[in-house]
Amino acid sequence: MTVVGFALIVLAISLVKCTYSLFDDTPPKPWAKSETGSKPRVQSEASSKASAVTACRKIVRRSAVYGSKADFNGWSRRYGHIGGALAVQEEVELMNGLGLMVPHTYRCQYENGQAQLIWLRPGSE
Repeated sequence: MTVVGFALIVLAISLVKCTYSLFDDTPPKPWAKSETGSKPRVQSEASSKASAVTACRKIVRRSAVYGSKADFNGWSRRYGHIGGALAVQEEVELMNGLGLMVPHTYRCQYENGQAQLIWLRPGSE
């Protein structure tokens, strides 16, 4: 096969694909790129909750004296809404100055990709 023959085959295939896309009337996929080239920002509630928990846990670790020793159990997590923000409340064990793990509870709100710690108290609820 010559180079000219190969080029003709590639041209024919690209014309068929182009013609097919002109007459394809299937609706666009919601995850397809928009005309500007960026993906639309559609975030599910589960994804939003996961992002909120991750951001809130980072703030709790930064607020604790020994943040690297924070132990989040995840079983006592609750969600709610404060205004338009997603609120997260969860129990965590934090290490005190004597090396003992003390149970704490925190409440945090998450909105527009940013988390804010409302309170962090000793004890569990």
